[in-house]
Amino acid sequence: VTVKFKFDHDQFEYPWSRGIIDWKKRMEGIREDINICNEYLRMVKVFAKTGVYIIKLVESHQKKQLKSDAVIVAAKVRLFGDFVRRNSDHPNHA
Repeated sequence: VTVKFKFDHDQFEYPWSRGIIDWKKRMEGIREDINICNEYLRMVKVFAKTGVYIIKLVESHQKKQLKSDAVIVAAKVRLFGDFVRRNSDHPNHA
């Protein structure tokens, strides 16, 4: 399943660590509880290692554009557990 979301740096990393160049030190500022809200899948968990990968890609991309420009991330996600049953039972599900 592919999910798209607007990149929000605050969801991935604490502001105090963004200026750190050494990634070993910067890792302390990476959030362990990265959750992206998607209208269809609801909460999508992003593991810290994947979060670092996304941050690096976005920061590399932002060097070529204005930092204020929105970045839309598209990623493939894996469904866990009984996702289909839980979502088919959801009251707002058509």
